[in-house]
Amino acid sequence: NPKNLRKYVEAFLKRSDFSNKLESKLVVETLLVTGSKASHVNAVHTMHQAANKSKASLLKIDDVGDVLAETPERFAQSLLLFCKGLGVLTSVPLTGVDRARAFSGS
Repeated sequence: NPKNLRKYVEAFLKRSDFSNKLESKLVVETLLVTGSKASHVNAVHTMHQAANKSKASLLKIDDVGDVLAETPERFAQSLLLFCKGLGVLTSVPLTGVDRARAFSGS
């Protein structure tokens, strides 16, 4: 649809650079995700470099362009680990991971 394409291009050209605000304004834990073959991999790295390092994590999956389309299971597993690291979704089991339980003999 040419009309929608024109609106998209106009919005893209009018966008403002917010990278200078990432250091001070990023106050929530953030996971930046990209594939090593993605066309936007450099933009994601630049964004990560500008971000508050205590709040931003970078996940780059090797040999992938579109993470969600090519490796949805791997992304889901990584997202779940990220959430568990934040202390949320702790009751959701990790698939494919055997948990050895240690029992005290005393």
